[in-house]
Amino acid sequence: MAFLNPLRVVQIGTGSTVHAAPVAEAVRQLPERYQLLGIVETDPVQKLAAERKTAFQGLPFLSSAEAFALQPDAFLVETDELRLVPTAIRVLEAGFPVFMDKPGSGSSADFHRMCRIAEEKRLPFATGYMFRGNPAIRKALEMVKGGLLGRIVSFEGQMSCMGDAGYHEKLRRFPGGMMYYLGCHIIDLMVSFCGFPDQFLPLNIATHACGVDCKDHGFCLFRYPDAFGFVKTSASEFNGFARRCISLAGTRGAIEIRPLENPVGNGCYTAEIRITRNNLHPYAEGGESVTFPPFRRYDVMMTDFADYVQGKKENPRSPAYEADLHDLILAAQGDSNAQTDGEITFSFFQKKTQEKSPGVMMSCGKQT
Repeated sequence: MAFLNPLRVVQIGTGSTVHAAPVAEAVRQLPERYQLLGIVETDPVQKLAAERKTAFQGLPFLSSAEAFALQPDAFLVETDELRLVPTAIRVLEAGFPVFMDKPGSGSSADFHRMCRIAEEKRLPFATGYMFRGNPAIRKALEMVKGGLLGRIVSFEGQMSCMGDAGYHEKLRRFPGGMMYYLGCHIIDLMVSFCGFPDQFLPLNIATHACGVDCKDHGFCLFRYPDAFGFVKTSASEFNGFARRCISLAGTRGAIEIRPLENPVGNGCYTAEIRITRNNLHPYAEGGESVTFPPFRRYDVMMTDFADYVQGKKENPRSPAYEADLHDLILAAQGDSNAQTDGEITFSFFQKKTQEKSPGVMMSCGKQT
């Protein structure tokens, strides 16, 4: 199907706990690629709040019927987390491509149903994991794909913050707490670099730091044939934003991105990647550092999505891949009680498909 530029889209939802406003801002700042026709917001309280935000000012608010009657080229689904998948299913069943915020439903069955509809109808589908457009991440993926780090033997990632009591109350809505809410971003990166693990061990707890019973501190170990990974995420960590990072160690080199992004104002970020590919003194400073110019989180992803819808580019992450990734996120959000006879045990992770990780040639121990 051929489309003329710009792509005509409607956004459903202005969710306060997803990145609804940044996504709207991104497409409005890409006028050569997008025309945002309007916003659907069924919650009157949320609609009133959205009307005051710069991202939505000047845009018409539509009913669902009005939105579908416009026959847009695609929909952007930015409802609150618990309504993402049901909304995306309705849009896909009507025959429209979907960009959906992360991480989706708490139900594996619902998420797989959504992905099957996208595949059966051959509709472009993408999810909003915000680091997929990060230039430092893309550079690191190129290096791994090119074998410059050799075989990856370890992955480490953190994504934390210091949340107030209100933030912790929001986390109570999710059985997986922070591992579901923010840890999903790092799991997404780990799988992009290393493929899907063979085993996992979730160690998620409630610290009750704000007097709220939620899993505000998440940690999960992942085991590969000849490697390991871990993901840590906390809503109770001072200076957690500055320690958001990933590091990869391979048989030929290592990289570190810390922080994952550094805000520089006007909705822009910079990122720096440190690359070490020689045997330095254990405590010596060395290696190569590459700093990337300011970028906006969603510009690259929304440009990619426009390309997917217009047939200019194929999405390297198929709906089946997204379904497997979602299953791993759900597995990682488990309790820290996986014990047998007093011993902590790993659980096995079984993919439902044979999808490969995007662009990764040398994964953790085997091809995936």
